[in-house]
Amino acid sequence: MINYDEIKDNNVYTGREVKQIIRDAFDADGAVMVSTVDASKILGHSPDWWRRAAPEIPGAFQEADGGPWTLPLGACREHVLRLSKAGKLRRRDGERAKRLRGPWKGRPAPQIVAVP
Repeated sequence: MINYDEIKDNNVYTGREVKQIIRDAFDADGAVMVSTVDASKILGHSPDWWRRAAPEIPGAFQEADGGPWTLPLGACREHVLRLSKAGKLRRRDGERAKRLRGPWKGRPAPQIVAVP
């Protein structure tokens, strides 16, 4: 067990100790909360997209009406996964992802060449 009061800037720790410190920090705080800007850097999409999606994300909150959103990172990941499984995420070019069907599944069909 690491005594966190004794952690100083120039102390040297093994990789195992650093991992334990990080695990303890995440477990102590509960859910990792991020802003819309942080969510956009971590998970993609624009901060504006996250602002619009925030009311649909469980655990997201604003301190005041019209203020910045604070989002739980785990719920953000679940939201993106849910939308991608439903086929509702748009690609960067604005098109919806197409569900590929048939034997070629998006690959070009072989070209038949006429024999002279």
